[in-house]
Amino acid sequence: MDYRRVSRLMVFCCIIAFLCTMSFFAFRFGWHFEMFGMFINLTPVFIAILLLTLFIVICTAKKCGRGLRITSYVLTILMVAANGIFFYMRGGDLGIYRRLFLDAIWMLVPVAAIIIAMNIPWRHFTRSAIPKGIFAAVVLLVVLGVRFNMVPIRMVTPPAVFVYGDYYTVVWVTNVNGVGWLEIDDERFYNTLYGKHHANTRIHQVRIPREQLNGAVYTANTRRLLFKSSNTVRFGRTISSENIVFEGYRGQDEIRILSLSDYHSMPRAAERVASHAGDFDILVLNGDLLSFIADAREVELSIMAPAGRITGGRIPIVFARGNHEMMSFGTSYLDMYIPLPQGRYYFTFTYGPLFGIVLDAGIDKPDEHPFHGGLSASGPYRTEQTRWLEALRDSAPFANYEHMIVISHIYLDTESETFIDTMRDWLHVMQAMPICMSIHGHTHRAQVREPNEHRTFPLIESGGKTDHVGFRHVGALITLGENNHVTFINDSGEIVGQEVLRMF
Repeated sequence: MDYRRVSRLMVFCCIIAFLCTMSFFAFRFGWHFEMFGMFINLTPVFIAILLLTLFIVICTAKKCGRGLRITSYVLTILMVAANGIFFYMRGGDLGIYRRLFLDAIWMLVPVAAIIIAMNIPWRHFTRSAIPKGIFAAVVLLVVLGVRFNMVPIRMVTPPAVFVYGDYYTVVWVTNVNGVGWLEIDDERFYNTLYGKHHANTRIHQVRIPREQLNGAVYTANTRRLLFKSSNTVRFGRTISSENIVFEGYRGQDEIRILSLSDYHSMPRAAERVASHAGDFDILVLNGDLLSFIADAREVELSIMAPAGRITGGRIPIVFARGNHEMMSFGTSYLDMYIPLPQGRYYFTFTYGPLFGIVLDAGIDKPDEHPFHGGLSASGPYRTEQTRWLEALRDSAPFANYEHMIVISHIYLDTESETFIDTMRDWLHVMQAMPICMSIHGHTHRAQVREPNEHRTFPLIESGGKTDHVGFRHVGALITLGENNHVTFINDSGEIVGQEVLRMF
């Protein structure tokens, strides 16, 4: 037996095993494991796995015996099997982790290429011009592919329509850069920045007045950007979505709102909840849709793609940021995808007789807490919103609306020391507003808190993933009408709770 080749194969297997294990823990738990309210740093686990891997590599480099070779192979098989079962089971609930796991495996391609190159008998190929020509062609294709990104253009996420104030913003994402536009009755609407169409982007955002989109049939289109040099631009082919009928407010007597929150990068179960909810008029994405943001693709896979799949681009979406969307250094990636009114995550919106307020309480720990490395500035941010709420109360733009609701990921009755002063201030301001309910996430509970002496309206906790692994989910379907009520639905379509909403 050629021990040299066996050793190389075992080194390769050990690297696969280590990366599989690392991806299993790191991408699932965000480098920390949370259970029973405790954060346990997993760094010692990674160090132990790394040391084990290095030990096996050193042993194999010295032409180890058969027993350790078998151990190495078994270890690799077990690691890969564990990842395969965890990432691929249950119909793709773990799409983001599967994607990142494949990225980790992709990191091994250079290692595999070196191992293959070391074992190819090159002297046999150099005698003929054909292998040389094939090699030159492959190198040329790789160079062209890297320079011009020759993959076919496609939509990574379907169109999703976000509502702010008196306008909508339609957002979709493509895999390569291009110029995007909406087409309604042969009229084109572009994302125009300071007198120029935004053409060099994968993230396409087109703002459009509500009256032009309500009831209209539209398509989202992207023309690929192939090459640019100075003022010279060359475009490729154009792709378009299917014809989409945007519904908007249609004068219905009841308004149905589906609130989904806290699915922590596992959107498939939440999507199943939406499929069982029937028709609804507004989708509220109520925060903690990711556990942390380390890569822009996480925003695409965990927020933008589910938003487009659930709504089909037919109904408006209200996005409320959660504390986990502020985790890690990738927070700015979220800002790239979510269309922000006036550059902030708190705003108002309207829908027929409904006036809504969206608030953002920020990070759920004091700004000086070491967990966020001293980067948190949520305290002043919440104070800024208090002043904004006071101005909103005094100007009363909600006066002529039949229903008024508040949406916030962190619930107003929280007793957390981080939020309690802010929430008391917010509730004090809200006393002078005709609010009929508030809708929240964060707690992973599906329940209604009855009105009390501090607030005259009920508080709805709209559920979330109900187990730690996250294959089960509960959402809240809220009906506004003559009698306001909420129905809690799980991902199997079962009604797990119903309640009529009463004022104080």
